[in-house]
Amino acid sequence: MPHSSVLPSISLPTGITGTWRWDFDAGLFFADERVCRLFDLPAAWGRLGVSSERFLEQLHHQDRVSLTARVAAVRRRQDPFFEIYRVLGPAQSVIWVRSFGLPVREADGSCRSYVGLILSARPSLAVSEAPEDELVDTLIRAHDLAEGLGLDIVSRLLQVVLLETGRQIATNMTQDAPPSG
Repeated sequence: MPHSSVLPSISLPTGITGTWRWDFDAGLFFADERVCRLFDLPAAWGRLGVSSERFLEQLHHQDRVSLTARVAAVRRRQDPFFEIYRVLGPAQSVIWVRSFGLPVREADGSCRSYVGLILSARPSLAVSEAPEDELVDTLIRAHDLAEGLGLDIVSRLLQVVLLETGRQIATNMTQDAPPSG
């Protein structure tokens, strides 16, 4: 399965899909409605928490084992999470995503959960027109370049910048959305 350092030269137009929280101790994955739609899961499951096993079933079979191993390694180190993988979406469609996550540290220093966001990522020759997408693409390329050059601290800083950028874009999207109802 491709890992972010394997794809440094691919431009991936992106769009913020949604936010998630993975509670390792409870074995539950929580997600907003957009992530649930992407993963072809009922929105109520995202609010209440879907079992980690059920969530992992929605990963492409070729990515599942390697991604699970990398998540376990990242969790042990309590590092930021930055991965590219495929999801089985509605009607078993295959959707490429980039996922970013940060450890949530408890008062005792332990890490029992991660929070993050998912960006849709579809290889394309077309350049996105949205300035938010251009910003995220530029930050991703900078991260990939830093990682490829072995600049670990710069790579980790860019992961945090990407997470904050996604959070602010998601906040702006929520504020700009028309009222439902």
